Amino acid sequence: MVKIINDELRVQIGIMIKQHRQDKKISLAFLAENANLDGNNISRFERGEKLPHLITFFKLVLALDIQADDYLHIFQAILDKEKV
Repeated sequence: MVKIINDELRVQIGIMIKQHRQDKKISLAFLAENANLDGNNISRFERGEKLPHLITFFKLVLALDIQADDYLHIFQAILDKEKV
């Protein structure tokens, strides 16, 4: 069950990161520079290949100027779905 949650969480968080970045018309390189992160890692997050660590997650949230709790709703929805 944990692997399923982790896999789905990686994909959903990646989708949201990419969507927020594109909605704000920010290039991946610009986001990487402003979040002080490697662009290759951000690309891997967006593709759902890698889940950002907590500090990295907050760097992305700050650089994208979004609310972290939007992402917590994803986690709760995945947990609720697994309970069914």
